[in-house]
Amino acid sequence: MIVDWKHRKAESEVEVLLRRAASLDPELVSTFPRPLEEILCASLAVSFESHRGLTARVVAEVLSDVYGVNDPEVLPQEAGPIAGFSYARGETAVVFTDTQYGDGFERFTIAHEASHLAVEYLPRLVGARQQSLFGATGAPAFYARRDPPAHFFFGEDSAPARGSDLWAEYARLRADREAWLREVVANACAAELLTPHRELGRFLRSLPSSADHRAEVQTRFGLSRRAAEVRLADLGLAQRGDGGAQFLLG
Repeated sequence: MIVDWKHRKAESEVEVLLRRAASLDPELVSTFPRPLEEILCASLAVSFESHRGLTARVVAEVLSDVYGVNDPEVLPQEAGPIAGFSYARGETAVVFTDTQYGDGFERFTIAHEASHLAVEYLPRLVGARQQSLFGATGAPAFYARRDPPAHFFFGEDSAPARGSDLWAEYARLRADREAWLREVVANACAAELLTPHRELGRFLRSLPSSADHRAEVQTRFGLSRRAAEVRLADLGLAQRGDGGAQFLLG
């Protein structure tokens, strides 16, 4: 099994979520498929919104009507589908997911949004809690992140077919190096959160040689078929498919 710096870095980035969850109940991190909602709720008071055909308009309406968030700089205004969206202020957060791609993809979306929060938001929240030189705490930390379907890729050699609905969004993402790297990190951390490389190695060693490793991994870790294939390939344990995007559509 190939374990390079990317997997070790992802492991360290999700440690904050796992450590807090384990302090409440060790089974939250040792049980598979992992209960992602409970793991994330160990760090923040999180509400989860699942909608079929999620769009910016739906996100804006729900944030406004249900959560009282009316800041125009927060609410996504653009058209087009959104696969995931995360909003956080202070100790509370809302995570949106689209159900139309299947359970495996939705689980990956939750893990992806949890990774954004762990890597980009929780350090900011810790800073906001710290007292200033004069004893006052900082303003509540704030975060909002929009993720259209094109953000859910694996590896720099993966891309949607040119001319497809996802290509334009993917091209815009690749043109913004900072945004691209954020998504690379979020996807790597999501994969590690769902399928820890150390646990995956132990699990594979326990299987008989005749077992269908992809199917066993899919069931054990609650992944879509494509997610299981990509995770195995990413760790040097399977061949990538020919052409097309490595999207986690179940």
